[in-house]
Amino acid sequence: ACRHLFQTPWERHFTVAQWDQRGTGRTFRGTGAAIRPTMSFERMLADAEELIDHLLARFGQRQLILLGHSWGSAMGLALIRRVPAKISAYVGVGQVVNMHRNEELGYAHVLARARAARHRVAVKALEAIGPAPHLGAWPAVRRRLAVQRFWLHRFGGCMMGSTSAWPLFRPILRDPDQSPLDWLAHVRGLAFSTDALGEEFLAFDAERWGLDAAVPVAFLLGRHDINTPSELAAEYWERLRAPRKELVWLEHSAHDGPLAEPERFLSELLRVTSQSTVGR
Repeated sequence: ACRHLFQTPWERHFTVAQWDQRGTGRTFRGTGAAIRPTMSFERMLADAEELIDHLLARFGQRQLILLGHSWGSAMGLALIRRVPAKISAYVGVGQVVNMHRNEELGYAHVLARARAARHRVAVKALEAIGPAPHLGAWPAVRRRLAVQRFWLHRFGGCMMGSTSAWPLFRPILRDPDQSPLDWLAHVRGLAFSTDALGEEFLAFDAERWGLDAAVPVAFLLGRHDINTPSELAAEYWERLRAPRKELVWLEHSAHDGPLAEPERFLSELLRVTSQSTVGR
């Protein structure tokens, strides 16, 4: 939904395919909530494989570059194991590794920022949900995570310098390719897909596939990201075995690298996806 803010320069170098996944955006506008029984991580991966095959056939290519951000980065790590022959390189942004550790560490970071700011309301709210907001029955977990994410946004852990989630949603209203019905579908689809996939997503652990990847891997990580704490991705990258791998720190970004540092992000994206320069 924010692609118009950074994607145009990408298109001078790449053919870019943006995907409104099952349960989101324009896809959700077409299907509505009737697809709820089909919503699973496995089904999303199957959808992704179908999309990859479609794109390769349409553009007459044998391989494509796969970029995954946040939830998409969890799918990315799965896809490079499932269809490595169809992927020339993988780029992880806001890379998810282990969601239980993600939530424990993210909570600790937000609470530390609240205490450092001497924000008594935030400290009280965070202490009330406890250090493991991701454990328990999903309805209660959803409520606790909403509290954590509210304060995470308040203290700039998703977008540096931001005090709310509004900067993530405001660009939707200014996207020349989106109608008011699309705006509504984005908001409704986000709530729908989070509820449908949230419990399964919280069980995500990349190490279920081991530490070997058959394609070049690059992580572009926001130094200040506590939404998907970047130190977890860096630890995983150190242990990952791949033909070539690269770790890039975006020093002025949190979870929002393409938006926060668009020129630097594109420069690094071009570099790490070049077969002659991807490497340690």
